[in-house]
Amino acid sequence: MPDGFINVLKPSFMTSSDVVVKVRGILKKHYGEKVKVGHLGTLDPGGAGVLPVAIGKGARLFPYTDESVKVYRAGFKFGVETDNVYFFMQGHTLLDNVVLILLHTVCER
Repeated sequence: MPDGFINVLKPSFMTSSDVVVKVRGILKKHYGEKVKVGHLGTLDPGGAGVLPVAIGKGARLFPYTDESVKVYRAGFKFGVETDNVYFFMQGHTLLDNVVLILLHTVCER
Protein backbone atom coordinates (compact mmCIF):
# COMPACT_ATOMS: atom_id res chain seq x y z
CA MET A 1 0.00 0.00 0.00
CA PRO A 2 1.49 3.41 -0.93
CA ASP A 3 2.12 6.18 1.61
CA GLY A 4 3.39 9.70 0.98
CA PHE A 5 2.76 12.69 -1.23
CA ILE A 6 2.48 13.35 -4.94
CA ASN A 7 2.11 16.64 -6.80
CA VAL A 8 -0.63 16.69 -9.40
CA LEU A 9 -0.77 19.35 -12.12
CA LYS A 10 -4.50 20.13 -11.91
CA PRO A 11 -5.95 21.33 -15.21
CA SER A 12 -8.65 23.97 -15.55
CA PHE A 13 -12.27 22.74 -15.28
CA MET A 14 -11.35 20.13 -12.67
CA THR A 15 -11.99 20.61 -8.95
CA SER A 16 -9.52 19.58 -6.26
CA SER A 17 -12.05 16.94 -5.17
CA ASP A 18 -12.15 15.60 -8.74
CA VAL A 19 -8.38 15.10 -8.55
CA VAL A 20 -8.72 13.18 -5.27
CA VAL A 21 -11.43 10.95 -6.73
CA LYS A 22 -9.33 10.28 -9.84
CA VAL A 23 -6.17 9.46 -7.85
CA ARG A 24 -8.16 7.25 -5.47
CA GLY A 25 -9.66 5.39 -8.45
CA ILE A 26 -6.25 4.83 -10.07
CA LEU A 27 -4.79 3.51 -6.82
CA LYS A 28 -7.79 1.26 -6.14
CA LYS A 29 -7.48 -0.21 -9.63
CA HIS A 30 -3.74 -0.81 -9.14
CA TYR A 31 -3.79 -2.12 -5.54
CA GLY A 32 -7.26 -3.71 -5.52
CA GLU A 33 -8.44 -1.94 -2.37
CA LYS A 34 -9.44 1.54 -1.26
CA VAL A 35 -6.55 3.88 -0.42
CA LYS A 36 -6.91 7.00 1.74
CA VAL A 37 -6.30 10.11 -0.41
CA GLY A 38 -6.63 13.83 0.41
CA HIS A 39 -5.42 17.19 -0.91
CA LEU A 40 -3.53 19.92 0.94
CA GLY A 41 -5.52 22.89 -0.33
CA THR A 42 -8.21 23.86 -2.76
CA LEU A 43 -7.50 25.32 -6.19
CA ASP A 44 -10.22 27.23 -8.02
CA PRO A 45 -11.85 24.97 -10.66
CA GLY A 46 -11.07 27.58 -13.34
CA GLY A 47 -7.40 27.73 -12.46
CA ALA A 48 -4.63 25.28 -13.21
CA GLY A 49 -1.77 24.56 -10.84
CA VAL A 50 0.10 22.09 -8.69
CA LEU A 51 -2.09 20.37 -6.10
CA PRO A 52 -0.23 18.45 -3.35
CA VAL A 53 -2.03 15.14 -2.70
CA ALA A 54 -1.44 12.94 0.34
CA ILE A 55 -1.75 9.17 0.04
CA GLY A 56 -2.25 6.62 2.82
CA LYS A 57 -0.34 7.51 5.98
CA GLY A 58 0.84 10.72 4.30
CA ALA A 59 -2.54 12.23 5.23
CA ARG A 60 -1.49 12.05 8.89
CA LEU A 61 1.23 14.60 8.16
CA PHE A 62 -1.22 17.40 7.22
CA PRO A 63 -0.73 19.22 10.56
CA TYR A 64 3.04 19.31 9.99
CA THR A 65 3.00 20.83 6.51
CA ASP A 66 4.09 24.46 6.29
CA GLU A 67 1.06 26.50 5.27
CA SER A 68 2.57 29.82 6.38
CA VAL A 69 3.88 30.82 2.94
CA LYS A 70 1.93 30.56 -0.29
CA VAL A 71 2.98 31.80 -3.70
CA TYR A 72 0.45 32.90 -6.29
CA ARG A 73 1.29 33.56 -9.92
CA ALA A 74 -1.34 34.87 -12.29
CA GLY A 75 -1.52 36.12 -15.83
CA PHE A 76 -4.05 38.65 -17.07
CA LYS A 77 -5.10 39.30 -20.63
CA PHE A 78 -6.72 42.61 -21.46
CA GLY A 79 -8.22 43.38 -24.85
CA VAL A 80 -9.76 39.98 -25.54
CA GLU A 81 -13.45 39.89 -26.33
CA THR A 82 -15.26 36.53 -26.41
CA ASP A 83 -18.83 35.31 -26.68
CA ASN A 84 -18.51 33.83 -23.15
CA VAL A 85 -18.61 35.52 -19.73
CA TYR A 86 -15.67 33.54 -18.29
CA PHE A 87 -12.31 33.63 -20.06
CA PHE A 88 -11.24 30.17 -18.89
CA MET A 89 -14.33 28.52 -20.36
CA GLN A 90 -14.73 27.44 -23.96
CA GLY A 91 -15.81 30.25 -26.24
CA HIS A 92 -15.02 32.00 -29.48
CA THR A 93 -12.64 34.96 -29.59
CA LEU A 94 -14.31 37.96 -31.20
CA LEU A 95 -11.53 40.55 -30.73
CA ASP A 96 -7.87 40.12 -29.76
CA ASN A 97 -5.82 43.24 -28.92
CA VAL A 98 -3.90 41.54 -26.13
CA VAL A 99 -1.95 43.28 -23.38
CA LEU A 100 -0.46 40.61 -21.09
CA ILE A 101 0.35 41.33 -17.43
CA LEU A 102 2.02 38.80 -15.13
CA LEU A 103 1.69 38.98 -11.36
CA HIS A 104 3.75 37.11 -8.76
CA THR A 105 2.77 37.43 -5.10
CA VAL A 106 4.08 35.78 -1.94
CA CYS A 107 1.64 35.69 0.98
CA GLU A 108 2.78 34.91 4.50
CA ARG A 109 0.43 33.88 7.26
